[in-house]
Amino acid sequence: MQPRIEPRESLTKSGMTARDDVCPASARLDTGRDRGPWYRTLMPFEHFNSIRTQEFPHTCDVRQLAGPGPATIATRDASGEYSAPYNVVTRERDELFVYGGYVNVDDGAYVAKLHAATLKEQWRVHLKVAKKEFFEWPGVAGVLGNGFVYAIAGNLLAKIDAGSGAERIVHLPEHPGGGGAAYNGFVVTESGILIVKSMERGTTEVNGQLGLRAVAKNGIPAILLAIDPEDLRILARIETPEPILGRVTVARHGEHDYVYLAGTSRIWRYRYAGDAFVLDPNWNPIYVDTASGEQPGTACGLLNDWVVVQTNFLFSRQPLRISAFHVADSGRGHTLIPFPDGAPSQEFSKPALDPAAWRIYTNDQVAGLVGAVDLDPAAGLSLAWKAEQSMASFWAIVGPERARNIIGTDHKPEGDRVLWRDPATAARSCAARCWTPSSIPASSPAASTASSITWPKSAARSSSFLSPPGTEATASATGRASRGPWCASARRCRRAPCDPSPGAAWPAARRGSNPSTGPSSPDPRCGCASA
Repeated sequence: MQPRIEPRESLTKSGMTARDDVCPASARLDTGRDRGPWYRTLMPFEHFNSIRTQEFPHTCDVRQLAGPGPATIATRDASGEYSAPYNVVTRERDELFVYGGYVNVDDGAYVAKLHAATLKEQWRVHLKVAKKEFFEWPGVAGVLGNGFVYAIAGNLLAKIDAGSGAERIVHLPEHPGGGGAAYNGFVVTESGILIVKSMERGTTEVNGQLGLRAVAKNGIPAILLAIDPEDLRILARIETPEPILGRVTVARHGEHDYVYLAGTSRIWRYRYAGDAFVLDPNWNPIYVDTASGEQPGTACGLLNDWVVVQTNFLFSRQPLRISAFHVADSGRGHTLIPFPDGAPSQEFSKPALDPAAWRIYTNDQVAGLVGAVDLDPAAGLSLAWKAEQSMASFWAIVGPERARNIIGTDHKPEGDRVLWRDPATAARSCAARCWTPSSIPASSPAASTASSITWPKSAARSSSFLSPPGTEATASATGRASRGPWCASARRCRRAPCDPSPGAAWPAARRGSNPSTGPSSPDPRCGCASA
């Protein structure tokens, strides 16, 4: 058990202190600059770290926040317009940064700074290209250990002063005639170097999801770059053996940083040597059965000493497959099809990884299933449970090791909502009932920050802030409760501890108890039947 660290009494400009925080884990957090890759904060990056676990350590579960009784979900929307929001990150306790948009649409992609308590916008930086047919695919924003906010969109990389919004934007390389390079995200090495990679369609005739399929079909290699975070100089460059659809991942093994990239058939590994990337010829396992119709996957993640990846970032007639390969020997591998009847299949988001539990949380948005998969290094992968949930977002793993919650979205005809689940049983702890009209599942992460989560709603032009405080109060993304209406906009929002019956949660075909798709027994924390 870690000793308690007394919170600092330093005030932000809003007067907020760590003692205002109702979540013990985030109250203990000493925010600030760090010599490591990321700022010391609740959520510096979409997956918290560069190995992309999606485990947020400075957070609490529902029981810690709301107590043993029924939990209610309070919701409010930021009043500004935030077109196609993708992710939200934090820095100091009163700082939120929303990233969204596309470089070729309207005013371009953007990073907007909001005050965490009032949700008032303080500044906005745009990243825009003149070419209308440029590849539309989201990048990301993050806060590095040096305190600056970085954002990548299209082939533009921005370094932004968190206080003033002053920015420096550089253009990253692309292939002539490639239709515009989309650098979909970045990670940071232990020494603070930015690692980014591109994908290109080879045409301007298709865009969005069809453009992603063109990336795989046209075979243009990704450009992998190492970038100095201070002056944005390119330190190393190489082209990959095949296109890379999923995001880049980096991990430190011994004295070296290794880059992992899920290609169209293999996982490729490079050692970053300071001024060059060195391809590892002995570590490039096949993870896609292309002959059967499986499709390339999302980003890799590290579960202790195992690299985990799943298939079907693109639509497939074959069910999703999860594979795990040991970092020291890619010949040591395990594979599992968690949803054998889950075809057709497609999933935009990588699985979440809980190293302490040796567990993987996966989802398939087309099959409408989510599940927990356990990894035993000797015995392999096994399905712990599955449940019906239509989810295209990233999972967020929150709370202490022995009291986890997993948070994700669930798509209904009315729109998306956010669910908290008990990872041991799949039982629902809470469900938000604030709907966002949309025609497809949200592909943005439901990102947890202390006692509230920030939900960038992909189909709307806003972001929502949800919390289960157990009182009629809303909460900012730092966990500081403030009295307010249940919903700050005119959208259809209503208070409810949970759905009044298990049948309300799913279509008629999904009602009733089914051990193969998760429990439907009452959850005392919710005050209603879980599904």
